[in-house]
Amino acid sequence: MTSLSLPAPTRTPAPSVVSTASVPRPRGSAARHALTQQQQAKQQHSAKQQPQPRKVPSYEERCRAAFEASKQPRTKDQPQRRPKLFVPRSLQDFQDGGAFPEIHVAQYPRHMGNPHKEQSQSQQSQAIVNVEIDKDGEVSYDAIVKGGTNSDKIVYTTLQDVRGGDPKDEDVVLPTDQEVESTTAKTQAALQSLLQTK
Repeated sequence: MTSLSLPAPTRTPAPSVVSTASVPRPRGSAARHALTQQQQAKQQHSAKQQPQPRKVPSYEERCRAAFEASKQPRTKDQPQRRPKLFVPRSLQDFQDGGAFPEIHVAQYPRHMGNPHKEQSQSQQSQAIVNVEIDKDGEVSYDAIVKGGTNSDKIVYTTLQDVRGGDPKDEDVVLPTDQEVESTTAKTQAALQSLLQTK
């Protein structure tokens, strides 16, 4: 497999600025025309001097550069010159995407998993959960489930929590005859009103 490479970026020399102090200025409409031309030239010059953001080469550009590099003839006389390879290192190289799979170098977009990036103590302390042991001597992972957004909720983590306990006497008491008759009368009245409206 061929390594992907791009030519190193080059800087163009800044255009020389001509001093207009010794040049006599014409008067009238020619003077206005000459002044507007000078102002336009200054604006273009200042626009060229502003540093352009580094453009990350696209996938097609990297492939095209690798193909062109592979077509270069090799001679025994000249030492083999390798073009400078594109290696993404900064956050701007990744833009909004992830790593480049066609570049075989360790890459850390957004510094995810970067072992060289030191973590602050506050980030480490937030990820630590105390180990708890249940009554049988087993490690209990309830603290992980019951923490965070579930801290104010009832969370059942074992099968024994879900099973029902012994019912109370008032929960299993049968209804009285009077309650049964009143419920039956309400149900019949509701059914009669439905039948009459149809």
